Amino acid sequence: MNAILEIAGVITSLRKAAQQKADMRKLADLFEVAVGNVVETVSSASTELEAPARSLRKTADSAQHQSSAPASASEQASSSVQSLASCGADAANQDSGETRRSHVNHESAVLTDKPLGWPASALGLAKLKISPRRLE
Repeated sequence: MNAILEIAGVITSLRKAAQQKADMRKLADLFEVAVGNVVETVSSASTELEAPARSLRKTADSAQHQSSAPASASEQASSSVQSLASCGADAANQDSGETRRSHVNHESAVLTDKPLGWPASALGLAKLKISPRRLE
């Protein structure tokens, strides 16, 4: 009878092991399905976000391009102002002899070109303001 009890115990142990194995398989299958659902959801969300992400990228690129134009214009304007300031400083530092010559030329243009009158005077002032030295 000991042998029968022993066999019954082994059978019970085998049934428990088989049940545990089946439970583990069922749990693994459920886990696999759950992970598959998560992967599918993430993949779907990724696909849905791809088009808006491309649109945002294009918008950002456009904004960057548009913002570089004013920066470039500002840089050019600054350079022009500096150049103009330099010309003004050069004009202020010119020797008085050239200024007197220009002034004499201006006076002679007003006096000798009577038919021209005011335009000749304006040309004399223009000559005073723009000299060959400043254009170099």
